[in-house]
Amino acid sequence: AKEIMRLRDKINELINIHTGQEIDKVKKDTDRDYFMSSEEAKDYGVIDGVIYPKQKNKKNKEGSNDQAV
Repeated sequence: AKEIMRLRDKINELINIHTGQEIDKVKKDTDRDYFMSSEEAKDYGVIDGVIYPKQKNKKNKEGSNDQAV
């Protein structure tokens, strides 16, 4: 049990360092399942960004074909 607690503390410390979240918040959030959207994960600091799929041959107002980036 002590080893599990030590590992949990180490993981929480790493999340704290890499996300900038307060250690108490990280402990609370990792105590149970904590689900978040991709935007919430970005705001939390877990991910750098969200990659969305490109849309194929979408026509703009002038009628030319543009691809969304």
